[in-house]
Amino acid sequence: MKNTILVLSLLFFCMQCNSQKPEKNTNPLLEDQSSRTADDDYFVGNWMKSKIFVNNAEGRKLQSQDRCSQKSYWKFAKVNKTLKQSKFTAKGKDCETFISTTFGNVVLENNQMNYFVDDVLYSVKVQIISDDEFVIEKKDFIAGKMVQVEEIFEKIK
Repeated sequence: MKNTILVLSLLFFCMQCNSQKPEKNTNPLLEDQSSRTADDDYFVGNWMKSKIFVNNAEGRKLQSQDRCSQKSYWKFAKVNKTLKQSKFTAKGKDCETFISTTFGNVVLENNQMNYFVDDVLYSVKVQIISDDEFVIEKKDFIAGKMVQVEEIFEKIK
């Protein structure tokens, strides 16, 4: 019971913090897109990260991915009407071994995705580009500086 209250409190806190500071959209790829909202059924399946863009003081740059990152994927499934996700990371000499995270719950609300990877809660902005492509926008630290990161995912068919 205490864990449930703690998780709900963390989710509420994260949503409140994100709603206080509206940010300008710096992604020209998303400017002309419709306002389609993400729902559970859209995400069901396997998704591979196709591109990573980093926005910093020098502008928007495409970040290269190593060979194993290109084989890693994100799996979404509905279990008892609840969306769950797990990340499968390719490792090893030939990138043929996969390490997966625990199958955690996903909460979608107002193009915001809250999800757990093992015991860590993440909150990111989600924008649908097409039926087979979506973007996650998040802040991250690279070389000691906070930057805006856009990760584009494509559905694996």
